[in-house]
Amino acid sequence: MMRGYCRRGTAWLFCLLLAGFLSHVPALAATDLFTVSGVAVDANAGSSADARVRALAEGQRLAYRQLLQRMTLRADWRRLPLVDEPTLNELVLGIEIADERTSSTRYIAKLTVSFKPGGIRDLLRQNNVPFTETAARPALVLPVYQSDAGVTLWGDPNPWRDAWANVSTPPGSLVQLLAPLGDIEDVNTISAEQAVAGDAGRLRALALRYSAGDVLVALAAATAGRLDVTVTRYGGTGPQAAVESFTGSNPAQLIQTAVDAVKTRLEEDWKRQTLLRFGEQASLSAKVPFRDLPEWLKIRQKLAAT
Repeated sequence: MMRGYCRRGTAWLFCLLLAGFLSHVPALAATDLFTVSGVAVDANAGSSADARVRALAEGQRLAYRQLLQRMTLRADWRRLPLVDEPTLNELVLGIEIADERTSSTRYIAKLTVSFKPGGIRDLLRQNNVPFTETAARPALVLPVYQSDAGVTLWGDPNPWRDAWANVSTPPGSLVQLLAPLGDIEDVNTISAEQAVAGDAGRLRALALRYSAGDVLVALAAATAGRLDVTVTRYGGTGPQAAVESFTGSNPAQLIQTAVDAVKTRLEEDWKRQTLLRFGEQASLSAKVPFRDLPEWLKIRQKLAAT
């Protein structure tokens, strides 16, 4: 909860800046965040019509679960509210069907399910589950691989870069990770050594090229049965590093495990920063000058609009 205390004789500019900041927090459009696409369904029944009904019902439930997991921390997934079929039907705004195939007893398709934003928000609030719908600016990942042969970013072999090139971010995800093209412009912009050293000018040039908010230099140091990963974020708040180690006997599987873990950690860190917690209250005091009652009413309207 935010309370505004505006008094005569001090900085009116503060409330204007506050209102501007709150109204420009980046958020996904509701149509993106509250839409889950690519939901695969496959159902059997006594007839194709019954199989279709069963598949659509199951697809809605899968999409509902995916949406809530998208908006919440993994630690809270066990507390996500279960709903009955009538309630779920009320939460669904619409369904699009693609790649539809049927037989006399089977139905296969891919669904895009859109949910009502207000209904989902209310459900999470009522169950006291913190959630976020704020999207991060896209981040560019530079996968630097270190082995006995040295460090490499654009050269081959670089299985670490290959694994990141195959990472896909579903539409509506709160954290969008970009893989570089690795073309001649990228090669001329930065080398592996410059990326590891955190060359600010070159990293900034890459961020501008890919319209990225931050650049993540992901250094994977490979030894026998072990991968030590250091991810350093370069952006507006200055360098921030995180280190994690992975072990395994299968090198390809080890690298994929590390990519998945880093991706999950980035998503969880972002959610934790932007969660809306409805069981907590806070107050904010501000002093604002005003000349007369109409001006005071305008101030109150601006505060209410945030």
